[in-house]
Amino acid sequence: MVSPPTRYLVFFQYFGTKYSGVMGTSNDQSVVGVQNYLEKAAQNLRPIVPIKFHISSRTDTGVHALCNAAHLDIQRAPGKPMFNEKQLVLGLNYHLKPEPIRILNAYRVANSFHARFSALSRTYVYRLLMGCRHHSEIPVFERDLCWAPPGGPLNVPAMQDAAQFLLGTHDFSTFRSQNSETPFRSPIRTIFQVDIRPSAGLLSHHYEHRGLEFWELKFRSRSFLYRQVRRMVGALVAVGQGRLTPRHIKELLEMKDSRAFPVNAMAPPSGLFLKSVEYDEADLEAPRKAVCQLGLSNVFPKPRSARPRGSEDAPGRLNCSFCAGDDELSSEIPRVCLGAFTWCPVLCGVTAEPCLGCVDLCAQPFAQQWRFPSINKYTKHRLHQTEHRFSSSPLEMN
Repeated sequence: MVSPPTRYLVFFQYFGTKYSGVMGTSNDQSVVGVQNYLEKAAQNLRPIVPIKFHISSRTDTGVHALCNAAHLDIQRAPGKPMFNEKQLVLGLNYHLKPEPIRILNAYRVANSFHARFSALSRTYVYRLLMGCRHHSEIPVFERDLCWAPPGGPLNVPAMQDAAQFLLGTHDFSTFRSQNSETPFRSPIRTIFQVDIRPSAGLLSHHYEHRGLEFWELKFRSRSFLYRQVRRMVGALVAVGQGRLTPRHIKELLEMKDSRAFPVNAMAPPSGLFLKSVEYDEADLEAPRKAVCQLGLSNVFPKPRSARPRGSEDAPGRLNCSFCAGDDELSSEIPRVCLGAFTWCPVLCGVTAEPCLGCVDLCAQPFAQQWRFPSINKYTKHRLHQTEHRFSSSPLEMN
């Protein structure tokens, strides 16, 4: 019987310079999106249905993400258990290398959860570098990670005054670029937060004598329009350069026309980072199914770890869903038995009960306290095979 798919929410980050954006593109293009690599890595988990990542927040070419999010459904072959969160993170990261993309965390969520529409807010950060008279003066370690506007120092207090006009609910038509979705999306957005604060650069303390200053512009809203953040940053920088006044920001909002935006004022993508996507914590607390199931085969009383070595009483012999009816212990158990619980250093699932397969595969620790009929030459041979296999590819998913 085919088990239903399990939905996960994953948080991931990426260095966006080498990609066409976060969204997937046709694989025949020379530059593809982050989604292409995520889905390629997911196919190595051997699902019975191709896995699609539903991205929370779209980013353009050259835009980076400290933390983006996506949900995906994984349906495994009959008899194969669902992945726990740690397995999913480790497995995807193994197959993503050497790409500058990393899975940060994973959560099981309800099937009604949607990474895009369930988000409460999104936060973007834009990094500015002041003190560079020419782009060649940007530190090599900050290349593609900030914007150094030309024209000398910026008037930060004027920029902070202008930013206050962006707060609240407005028609941001002037601050969006046109694309195919423009006619179908409302320009009304609510900006919860706009901050302009000093920041630090990578290894910046080593070149303090150069007088370089890093600043961060932070924007938080439930959602943003196409290139809205880059246009807002560009307008605020124009205020800092004296080309616009703070009142001009209010006037641009009132015009409600994208063509009214100053020519060539939009900030480049290199300094923009998606900082975070926020969700209701209750959405991330989906009930965890029990991994170990009792009554599948010979069940004995739970052992006491204090029993002396050589005791004739056998310990509890349980079969969990990872072992029952599945003879491929070498491919499943080592990644299941990653946690440490109560009296056994290697146990499966979320309980403190060892299953038969786990007992076989952690024979050494148990053999010091118990005598198992299952610890025989066959088991030791299987254990040796498992160790040899996972020494070369520890995160190959089946």
